[in-house]
Amino acid sequence: MEKQSTNDRTKKGSGGYSNITIKKETAIRFRSYSKKFGKSHSEVLDGMVCYFKENNLDPFGEGTKIIVDNIKKLERQMMKKFDRLIAIIKNMEKTSIRPTYEMMLILYEAYVRDGRKPKREPVKIREERMDFWSLETPFQKWSMTEC
Repeated sequence: MEKQSTNDRTKKGSGGYSNITIKKETAIRFRSYSKKFGKSHSEVLDGMVCYFKENNLDPFGEGTKIIVDNIKKLERQMMKKFDRLIAIIKNMEKTSIRPTYEMMLILYEAYVRDGRKPKREPVKIREERMDFWSLETPFQKWSMTEC
């Protein structure tokens, strides 16, 4: 192990620690923040620095503004897509669901006016084949390869 000298004292170990002087309030806030992750202070600080570097963020500059702007942009895009989806559903109601319902209602009213009574016929249930378990479905392939 290499020796590390700090203030004319030697310390064994390869930790390579260094002291940083920060305000007491900041240290208290940072300690409580580090406890949330169950990691050491060095790991949390290293993670924070890596996050800022990887995302090209400046904690004192435009970094937060960039993130907020991106979130707002995504929100606008999602709202547009929701509006399109609502328009599609309304169109389906107008073109297929309502006319079909009205046609069925007219047919039913005509049927009732004629004084006919519905015939109760037993529902025929066809026998289902049980050999589908032997076939490998795409879901089974996916679940076996992903685990």
